Amino acid sequence: MDLDKKLFFLYLFSLLLIKLFPVYIFIESRFFTTHSLSKIILILIFIILVFIKKEDCKLLLTKNSIFHFFIFFFITQTLSIIKSNNLLLFLKDFQNLLSFFVITFLSVYFLRKKNFLYKTFYSIVYLGFFIVLLDLLFFLFFNKIIFFLQNFIQKEVILNYQFNLMRNRYNLYLNSELFLPFFLLYFKTRKGKLTKTFSLIFIFILIFNTFASAFRHRLLLLIVVLTFLIRIKFRKKIVKNSLILVTLFLFFFFGFIFKNTTSVNIVDRTILRDPADLSSIEGRIENFKLSINLFFYSPIFGIGLGNFQEYSKDLSKFYNFDKTRQFFYSISSTDPHNIISKVLAETGIIGLVGYVALIFKFFQNDFFSFSDKRVYNKELLSAFIVGFWGLFILSLITPSITIFRGGWMWFFRGVIETFYYKKKSNKLTQ
Repeated sequence: MDLDKKLFFLYLFSLLLIKLFPVYIFIESRFFTTHSLSKIILILIFIILVFIKKEDCKLLLTKNSIFHFFIFFFITQTLSIIKSNNLLLFLKDFQNLLSFFVITFLSVYFLRKKNFLYKTFYSIVYLGFFIVLLDLLFFLFFNKIIFFLQNFIQKEVILNYQFNLMRNRYNLYLNSELFLPFFLLYFKTRKGKLTKTFSLIFIFILIFNTFASAFRHRLLLLIVVLTFLIRIKFRKKIVKNSLILVTLFLFFFFGFIFKNTTSVNIVDRTILRDPADLSSIEGRIENFKLSINLFFYSPIFGIGLGNFQEYSKDLSKFYNFDKTRQFFYSISSTDPHNIISKVLAETGIIGLVGYVALIFKFFQNDFFSFSDKRVYNKELLSAFIVGFWGLFILSLITPSITIFRGGWMWFFRGVIETFYYKKKSNKLTQ
């Protein structure tokens, strides 16, 4: 087995670990989890390639304009260290940004090879099947699963799960909705009635899980994914109309069932029937206002990457909450839950310019890709595009700077850029 193949499997293994919840390794510490291990493996792979495949890496970085934008973005975020009050908080977010760059680079590097790309596609599909099944089991047997998971999953994550269960909400934060375009492509390309039936069953379960979770951001992600799919993947009008009708039927079907069988359901939460559901929106608005105030306080470099929580008010300590509620309200009040607010407050106008330039470059590449005949395998490309923009929109209402929340967004981006990098030759290397 050659070096690239060995490193590719390590890279793929690390990405699969990142998608799952963080598990303790040997000792109970947030620094010794599967996510930490994945970061170390990915950075080591990057270092090995830089030294052993120096010319190849140099060519990739210099000839691919997306990395010029990424490096510019990275520099604009790093400059905020000038205004950082808390260096540890800066380093915490900095190492996540470094990991995002490494993930993007390694994705472009490895997936230029056709066999690596298709191995990745099937790995995503099979992991998706596992996660959808896990989501379903969590909804059905949450007490037993929590009892089992609490022995080895990172404590902060378990506390989050437990707090949601106290409010009759079921979410492992694995964003299973982003697997939908891959399931559909798998259904389309695989032969055999059994395989196709299996794919349809999991698509049905995926949508069921979204409604069962009672989480609005999961419903939003599902709607975004379906909207993008209908818009860019299906060209025939009859197919589009059929998919719209099936989607509406499933939405009304599941919405009706859960609204009439559960006290806390996604329908009532979406229409804000309970005043408590409005409070989370109000909290995000307050955090946005705080971000604006912090921007005017330090408009050029911001207040420092990761330093938002230094200026936000953690009111949870003033209330007599139990340990689980105390933790949840503490982290909720110290994160803006919006990537634009976070960038604006923490890195100022310089950081915002770097971020907007990068996102605009992504949008420009994707917008023109479907009319560019040099771009190959547009069906597979569209699955990654839908996944990336779905996760980006999710980052506008949820935290996204951690490797758990944001890692796969940059993985998808790297895969997408692979298609554009090879479009001149209109084929992948074998």
